[in-house]
Amino acid sequence: MVSKATKQGICYFEIGLFILFALCVSVKLFQYWLVRHAVALTKRYWEVVVILNVVIIVYLLVEKICGILEYSDVLDDKNLSLTLHIRSFVFVSTPKLVVFCFLCRAWHLYYDIQFALSSESGKWTQYIDKMYQVKNWFYMHKQWYGSLHWSLTRVFIPVYVISQIVTTLWWHFTLFFFFFFFFFFLLITFKP
Repeated sequence: MVSKATKQGICYFEIGLFILFALCVSVKLFQYWLVRHAVALTKRYWEVVVILNVVIIVYLLVEKICGILEYSDVLDDKNLSLTLHIRSFVFVSTPKLVVFCFLCRAWHLYYDIQFALSSESGKWTQYIDKMYQVKNWFYMHKQWYGSLHWSLTRVFIPVYVISQIVTTLWWHFTLFFFFFFFFFFLLITFKP
């Protein structure tokens, strides 16, 4: 039988390893953030990449530290219940946030490609046809659907918050409500 002091020592050593790992990854993320205005990174939406990496680092820290504390018999019943609730909340909320980050980045990359293609194909057309810019959907909606700030504040964050509330209330309908609210907000927030 291992004594409680030994279990606590092993537990705190493992927690220290995870914190050291998170610090090493955070240093690399900070180096990425320092060069965020480079032309190659600007079009990759570094903001979403940074959010995604921070979410994953926090998820790994909370998940692993709570897991170590749960299985090490260091906590009493009250604190064990609290860590279980924290771990469950992080476990349920993080995958959706990761999916939203990928969806946001994919949408903006798609929009930029379509905007560039429509601008390239209409290079001479815009001089001949003065209504070309009005007919070009990507050109007309660049300030809304092409804006990362607009799409985060009007589409992705509200949909994530609503899906998180719904997930918390009815966790077994997670996938259905996630897609339903995502498409519902896409239809509502897009201006005709």
